[in-house]
Amino acid sequence: MGKIPTIESLFFNILNYSFLLFPLLFFYRFKKFTNEPTFVIIFTYSICFFLILILDPILPQDSMGLKIYYSAYTFIEYLFFLLIIWQNISSKNFKVLMLILSLAFFGFQIFYFLSYKIRKPIDAIPIAIESILIIIFCFYFFHEQLKNLTTLAIYNNYFFWTAIGLVLYLAGSFFIYILSNNLGHDVSKYWFISYIFDTIKNIFFAISAIIFLRQKNSTSRTRVISNLDY
Repeated sequence: MGKIPTIESLFFNILNYSFLLFPLLFFYRFKKFTNEPTFVIIFTYSICFFLILILDPILPQDSMGLKIYYSAYTFIEYLFFLLIIWQNISSKNFKVLMLILSLAFFGFQIFYFLSYKIRKPIDAIPIAIESILIIIFCFYFFHEQLKNLTTLAIYNNYFFWTAIGLVLYLAGSFFIYILSNNLGHDVSKYWFISYIFDTIKNIFFAISAIIFLRQKNSTSRTRVISNLDY
């Protein structure tokens, strides 16, 4: 992504280190989190993108290098988000739809990479499609939870907070990415907005981990009380 304007450097650094929030919680209660596939994926995602941003200044900054960087970033990000949501969708039919749409998206991304002009600063169209698909998947999760009246309130489900983080990040950054090709280098004036929403997403990932731990602790206390009563 190249050199970052001084005005944005603070937001970039905050974003970078916000990727460590979840891993710190993960190591704090390692055994509990490793039994939950969603958290293993989020942990891997957080470490991966922390390293990507750390290495950002030394990555190739020529037009082709940036083209590969942005395309790979979008691909890897979408793949992680897909896997995170996949673990929390119950409907097998919707999972088939998710798979079909994702394969179509990957095919389109390859086509777009091979056809779009290098002078464009970012792969805005694939990012827009990624955002729309992930938001749709998240809203289907909300639909499943609201439809299942036998479960606890939706906000007591740890993944609710993960999904909220994803929606806020993708919806908040959506128009910045869409306008990037029209604004050209002027987009750098507004890039910090995407850093803010990305950071918010990482905070919500950490919140989901805290909710999960509280539920586990509450369940453990209930079991202890039940055994004492027995």
